[in-house]
Amino acid sequence: MGRFKTLIITGLAFVLVFSTSFSQESVFAQTKGPRTEDLIIKFYSDIEDAYQALKNGNIDIFGYNIGSDLLPNAKADPNIVLGPTGSAGMYEFDINNNYTMPLYPSIQSPTNYQGFRQALAFLVDKDLIVQNFSKGLAYRIDQPLGYGHRGWRNQSYWYEDGTYPYEFNPVQATAAFDAAGFVAGPDANPEPDLGQPGFTANMRIHPDQPGVTMNPLEIYLRSDDLRRLEAGRALCDQLNILGIPINQIEAPSSVCYPEVMDNFEYHVYTGSWSGARFPALTAFGLYHESEYYLTGSNFVTGNDSLGNPMYPVLDSYLYAARFPTDHAEAVSATKKALGYITEQCITIPLFSAKYFFGAWSTNLLGLVNKDWWGLENTYTFMNAYKIDGSTIRYGLMTHPNAMNKIYSSWFYDYQCLDRMDLYRGIDYPPYDDSVDQAGYILSWSTGTWTDPDDLVNKTVVTQTYRDDAWFVEPVTGNQLEHVNITHHYASIWYEYQLSDAWNHNRVASIKTLRIIDPYTIEIYWNQSGFWYLYIGDTSIKSFNWWSKGTLSQTVGETLAADAATGYVSCSEPVFYVLNIESEGTPLVLGTDYDIYMDPDGSHNADVRIINPAYLGASINMTYLATNDAHGYYPGGLSWQDAFEGAGMYYATDFTPGTGGYLSLKRNPFYPMETPPLGEVDFIKKPNGCYKIDIFDVVLAISAYGTQGSSEPDSKWLPGADLAYPGGQIDIFDIVTIASKYGTEWGCP
Repeated sequence: MGRFKTLIITGLAFVLVFSTSFSQESVFAQTKGPRTEDLIIKFYSDIEDAYQALKNGNIDIFGYNIGSDLLPNAKADPNIVLGPTGSAGMYEFDINNNYTMPLYPSIQSPTNYQGFRQALAFLVDKDLIVQNFSKGLAYRIDQPLGYGHRGWRNQSYWYEDGTYPYEFNPVQATAAFDAAGFVAGPDANPEPDLGQPGFTANMRIHPDQPGVTMNPLEIYLRSDDLRRLEAGRALCDQLNILGIPINQIEAPSSVCYPEVMDNFEYHVYTGSWSGARFPALTAFGLYHESEYYLTGSNFVTGNDSLGNPMYPVLDSYLYAARFPTDHAEAVSATKKALGYITEQCITIPLFSAKYFFGAWSTNLLGLVNKDWWGLENTYTFMNAYKIDGSTIRYGLMTHPNAMNKIYSSWFYDYQCLDRMDLYRGIDYPPYDDSVDQAGYILSWSTGTWTDPDDLVNKTVVTQTYRDDAWFVEPVTGNQLEHVNITHHYASIWYEYQLSDAWNHNRVASIKTLRIIDPYTIEIYWNQSGFWYLYIGDTSIKSFNWWSKGTLSQTVGETLAADAATGYVSCSEPVFYVLNIESEGTPLVLGTDYDIYMDPDGSHNADVRIINPAYLGASINMTYLATNDAHGYYPGGLSWQDAFEGAGMYYATDFTPGTGGYLSLKRNPFYPMETPPLGEVDFIKKPNGCYKIDIFDVVLAISAYGTQGSSEPDSKWLPGADLAYPGGQIDIFDIVTIASKYGTEWGCP
């Protein structure tokens, strides 16, 4: 075997040298859009129906989570490939770190002692929890961080790096209890287990109450989650063996929640939290002292004997993560906070759920199993292909409830809509969401501005977009209007005025916008905070959707912010001004007029004249108004009009409902180039280009010899499965990647 590996490495070195020698001469212009020309999305009646279609060869991808009931069947089928991924959520033992607890108000809580918490950590067999109690459908975690956010982890405290300091060890737990002063007392342990390492023959005492068995720990175990229940029982068993008295409460959420989160009447709780896009925000909410209050999101850190926050160092890290000057500071501060939490054993993280979002045929190659998203992502649809180049058939567990990019809120809707839409947004590579990189947005920055209405400093975000996107006509694929800054401007204001729109909350705190040049916009927020950089995005909408309105009127006598006469009086909410002029002179956006939030509190965006030179002047205006966008398609449009977009595909046919389908074709005017067959990590380089380099090769080699059928190997990487046969990483995949070594693509 060692000789074989040597031959493989030697052969690979030859391929690298050979491919490098000609790579600069083999540069060619990539095709725009997905590698595969045609995609059809089919709608089934339920999960079982869609899964059976995959089994029967009627689709190539099953686009939903393979639940525990279907998973054994999928693993038994050699023609089905799986891609496990870890969720962004986490399960953990929450520990009450407060100096006291209500049940024992006159004595220092055992879990306020760091040594006691460390002993608890030594009593947790995480591998047992993952493999037995979670039946392998979990990834172990060692920091309060969902496994899907691996790029944010502090590598000094993680089992995969061999750096976690509290591996399961009852003997070390015994030593930690003793060192903290919780030594054996006079009372015999009623649950002897002489064969258990760390066994303590007598019950332990509290260091402030010598000679008396300590008060029981209040341990709440969620009975409505078998994984957490069994994990909690295992901890309780260890505590009994080591002489720690416990009050073991097994109850559903309705019982645990008020006692733990409202009353803080607990020592240990089997907790669980969903993860947000940015772990910096999640960690702040869970562990910063400002969130520690009855019914607050932090019920863990507590106060010291003087009533001061327990962890001011942690608070400083969390504050820097929540209110950073830039993204790098947010990541760095979050890692420091996670490391500190681990050192102090403030909580004991256990696992994140492992799930299989989707399954696919061995005939399909190039799928990208993105962290905590699975295969449902842009990279998959840009990169996937079949050897014969035929249509990719994607099966959904149900039909879309609506095809309305304004009001659709179901995941199944967006599995279709996202294929046809171009979204504003900052990109990140599929295997590290702690990295920002340019996507359709080429550059971005945050700053401050002073709001003239209240003289408060707030956040302004500047973003510059690519200049190579076009709307495309459904059915024909004809190239339509060039996407420019006015489409971004109008799309934001449109959803701003629809308080029931799906994305309204992402733009609701915007005060106004400025167009700087044809591809640069400034977003003036009505609040302050770095994270507004990421939330003001909507899908890009065509002007062809909306009817135009006109008006002629005289500007009022005052431009005061709180006076209605400072506004142009329209009978309907305006979201974009196509033209405004006074006596033949065009008014300039941002200089002569602007669109602001209506001061009457209606949250409509109205036109405000801001140049005093136009007081009393007559103006003429042509504008776009919101109209009513409700319905299966927005505003009663036909699907041919509603599907006009600038996404990677355009629609050629659509039949709604169970048994229906959405037929799509590659958009040749999509701004992203087709990835060369060899890209693996999708990380952009400092020059703004993707490049197939040593990191792609190493990533693939780390998965060499793995397979994704049956029980997928722990190192299995679907994104490196680029050459036939599918479902495994072999020498053909490595050579495919190495043969494109040095290729740059996707340069702005």
